[in-house]
Amino acid sequence: EGLQERRVLEYVVLGDFATAVAFLLASEPEQSARYYRDALVTVALAAAANARMDPAHGRALGGQLQVKAAKVVGAHAAGVGDPLLAVPLYCAAGLYSEAVAQLQECGLWRYAASLTAHALAGGERAAALARWAGHVEGTEGSVWRAVGLLTAAGCLREALQALLGAGLPDCA
Repeated sequence: EGLQERRVLEYVVLGDFATAVAFLLASEPEQSARYYRDALVTVALAAAANARMDPAHGRALGGQLQVKAAKVVGAHAAGVGDPLLAVPLYCAAGLYSEAVAQLQECGLWRYAASLTAHALAGGERAAALARWAGHVEGTEGSVWRAVGLLTAAGCLREALQALLGAGLPDCA
């Protein structure tokens, strides 16, 4: 434990945030306060690496590092029983579609709908609304509400299939 902390500090003081993040991501997840501390440090270092500019090329370093850190830490958190930890990490890394999917998997459909309306467009928005429509039709049995969601998403073929599947060919 102390050795791992010292190793991370060595990388940080040398300015090698990317290696520090890689080292932390390679460590085994565990259900303890230590894991959450390491996860926080990982995400913070990834964000810092993302903010640093490459003077030779004038662009941000480590953008993919923040995405990778969010995905790995989010997956580890889900593995130890805390799947909602991934949502703010995904949002911070710009992974709004993954955040919406995580909220939907956890059954937080209204939060997912709010994030969808706020952050998604195009195909990502359509996919999120189609998943919601499937949930509404399957759990609530509301074909009309599902068709409304599918239509809003631009999934007209799927809306037509839902109507036909519900025995409503006249409405289709």
